[in-house]
Parts: sequence; C-alpha cells; structure tokens
Amino acid sequence: MVGAIWGCLNLYFLTNLITEIFSPGKEVRKGKVILVVLVKFPLLYLVGYALLVIKINKDPYFPVESLLSGFTLIFLVMFLKALGRWVLSLETSKKPETKSTNEVKKKAVNG
Repeated sequence: MVGAIWGCLNLYFLTNLITEIFSPGKEVRKGKVILVVLVKFPLLYLVGYALLVIKINKDPYFPVESLLSGFTLIFLVMFLKALGRWVLSLETSKKPETKSTNEVKKKAVNG
C-alpha cells in the first residue's frame, strides 16, 4: 500500500511536470516547473530512501519487494490501459461503415 501511494505521488508530480512543459499553446511557467522539480526529485526520493532504511528490531519495516510491487503496479496498470485503448482503436478503425436499420427500411420501401 505504501509503495502504491509513493508511486501515485510520483506519477502525480511527473504528470504535472510533463503537462506544464509540453502543453501546446500554453506558455511554460518556469516557477511551477522549478517547484515541481524541487518537490518531486529530492522529496520523493528522500522519502523512498527513508522507507527502505526504516527498521524495527533489525528487520525492515517495509520490505523492498512490497514497496517495489506497489510502486510498479501503478505503471503496469497504466501500460495495460493504454494497450487496451490502442487495441480498441484498431478494432473501431477496421469496422466497415454500417447503415442504421431506418436507412435499410427506407431503401426497401423506396426501392
């Protein structure tokens, strides 16, 4: 759970950074970009490091495997969602144009 929250925060800051820099027709606000970079990189990675080194009775409080699985699960879901959208767009572009039943009935009557 903690790894997923960490991954969500990382994704949130990354999304803000990318949309701020690459939005077409919008001027880049350098102050916001600097703020996001200063919050995302040092803070998130410092928190990640702290999560990895916290120990109780010489055992890690947050196992590395659970942090990594929660962190990467977000990106796996995003990849599968994008793949699904891509596959669905391929299916809709291959379909021939279908006529509605009303158009077919009109042709049969006027026929």
